[in-house]
Amino acid sequence: MYAYPVALSILWAKASNMLALYDMGQLSLALTELEDCLKFASQYDLEKERGYTWFLELASHNYRWSGDVDKALHIIRRSIDIDRDHARTPFSWILSDLLADIGQEAEALSIAHEAVQATEEWKSSRPFSRVLHVRAQYTLALRAFANGDFPQAQELLFQVRLFYQQHSRARNIWFIKLAITLRALGFLECASNRHEEGIMARNELIELRKRLRLLFTSLDDLVEVGLNRERNFQAWKHLLSKHTLTCGHQDDAEYNTTNSRLH
Repeated sequence: MYAYPVALSILWAKASNMLALYDMGQLSLALTELEDCLKFASQYDLEKERGYTWFLELASHNYRWSGDVDKALHIIRRSIDIDRDHARTPFSWILSDLLADIGQEAEALSIAHEAVQATEEWKSSRPFSRVLHVRAQYTLALRAFANGDFPQAQELLFQVRLFYQQHSRARNIWFIKLAITLRALGFLECASNRHEEGIMARNELIELRKRLRLLFTSLDDLVEVGLNRERNFQAWKHLLSKHTLTCGHQDDAEYNTTNSRLH
């Protein structure tokens, strides 16, 4: 048996391995690791620590990435309940994402607003803490986009893009988030009939991926996985069905870096 702090550290190590497997697209292995993490956490009664709800947040993300929205909803609601019981700010933007997946846009929009307000105090924090506010902003941007509030969506995506532009070199994994943000911005601009700006966002994404492919190929591979994963979320599909583009300006935004257009 492990002492309590040691058990929490072990859980985090296992969770980090799980996340790495997902980032590499190894979904089956990651799910096996996730189930093992849940059993381990239950065995050592780790629910009292903030670190445990961070783990549940990862678990909810990973079930969503694997297409099991029901399990993802169950886990994030459990995480939110635990945080509220301990007067902590919950990861409610994840709940918003999942509700959008199942078509509950009105509730998803309301929760996204609450998430941005709840994390407002973190926006001037160190980048690692501030990114939680940025994540909530990105979720609200997509919900605003889906509900036709293009100005708010644009303002939020500008802020999110700026954060990742400023900090991705210090934390390379954030290049994935920057790429995802640029794609969303490109679609938003064209949906808003701002086609020149939409083309600029698309081109910024393409140039980013060209640089990563040249300088850090393995990171660009992770960007590819991240873009494909986000594209397959039901919330993204619902959004595009509401705002169908006919201009063709974002067609390259779904490209693969092996495409001849990039060479």
